[in-house]
Amino acid sequence: MKNKIIPWNKKTLNEKEIVDLYLNKKVSGPKLARKYKCNLSVINRILKENNVKMFEGGYFNKGSKHSEEERRKMSKFQSSWWKDEANQEAVKKRKEKLGKIWKGRKHSEESKKKISIATMGRKISEATKLAVKKAQTGRIASDKTRKLISEGNKGKPKSEDARRNMSKAARLKFQNKEFKEKFIKSRLGDKNPNWNGGSSFEPYDSGFNERFKEKIRKRDNNKCMLCRIPQEELDRLLHVHHINSDKRMSIKENCVSLCLSCHAKMVSNRKYWIQFFYELLYNEYGYDYQKMVKLIERGVRKL
Repeated sequence: MKNKIIPWNKKTLNEKEIVDLYLNKKVSGPKLARKYKCNLSVINRILKENNVKMFEGGYFNKGSKHSEEERRKMSKFQSSWWKDEANQEAVKKRKEKLGKIWKGRKHSEESKKKISIATMGRKISEATKLAVKKAQTGRIASDKTRKLISEGNKGKPKSEDARRNMSKAARLKFQNKEFKEKFIKSRLGDKNPNWNGGSSFEPYDSGFNERFKEKIRKRDNNKCMLCRIPQEELDRLLHVHHINSDKRMSIKENCVSLCLSCHAKMVSNRKYWIQFFYELLYNEYGYDYQKMVKLIERGVRKL
């Protein structure tokens, strides 16, 4: 049987000891109330009368670590509280308050690492996926946000499932005529991120003829130099691509055979592909690019 709390006016409390425990031993008000078997209001009154500054909530737990069992209990309680329909009004207010608190705040690198480790390997439920999808539908990301997302995903390998899902989502989007027309208009001319100053409208030099193209295909054994598919397996001739996009430089050191699919990849990440193919041709045919520095770095005509 628990001991009954003795009213403060019927019990003499050691005020000096209470103040010392509170200030120096960091014993919280509720713990002091339990220790002296009195109400919390009595402890608060004593501290106030002794001009003790009251600490904010959470001060006495700062630095302390919860056991795994305590964490599980807290997690279970929080999870049930957020889902309980009786608490939805309070949940709404809590979300608004948290939104205001966290708006504009940034996680430190240490905090990001901790979050990453904590969520690593965690499987997202279908219900959560649907909730996230619903929340994101119709939202228009700013250019700054898109750039940050793009930089964050750059270089990250994508699984086959992720690639298939992205491809499926893109196809579904382009089935909408309105979206398709809007997308095409937003990528015309210099609005396109792969715009190269209108190089596609420039004329080829006189040396870029069928005879020259056939020489390049023959040199490359009638295979695409990127995916290595033979020309005989295609329904059309291999394209002859100008590595540095300069149509006036139709020379063997600057041209390579590509299939239609691989040729389409050349419109983006041009610097990478220039370096890639110059190194490839150097290794395959021993072309001396040291004497053609301007060709590699500035993309001008043969010296």
